[in-house]
Amino acid sequence: MNEKITISIRMLKDSPVEKAYIRYTLNGEERVVELEEKDIKGNFIYYWTRIKIEEPVLKYHFILCTRDNVYYYNQMGLFEHFITEDYDFKLIADFEKPSWVDDAIFYQIFVDRFYNGNTENDVKDGEYTYRGFSSKR
Repeated sequence: MNEKITISIRMLKDSPVEKAYIRYTLNGEERVVELEEKDIKGNFIYYWTRIKIEEPVLKYHFILCTRDNVYYYNQMGLFEHFITEDYDFKLIADFEKPSWVDDAIFYQIFVDRFYNGNTENDVKDGEYTYRGFSSKR
């Protein structure tokens, strides 16, 4: 703790966002900090700020302003209404991983990939269309 970290957000450089902010709480008090336009690389623009970590957990979300709207962005996505802190991004300061993690192998098993228990509920070819693309099995 008590060190400065960089928090950034990347978006398409031709997006309508005119200003970007980060909202977090420090000692129970709301803080809203404007992000600086840091860099443009390819099709992306990066906004960033530096924040001093003073608590064990930092929860934050982004506020994105366009000419016509204000959007809130957290782990659940982009919203046009004010959001609670329930799904804010979370940074845990001074986290120390257990020593055994360096030699461990982790697996994620998705059971639905191994056995199709009900073919009746499978998506059929052409059942849905999104942005000009039809669904396929």
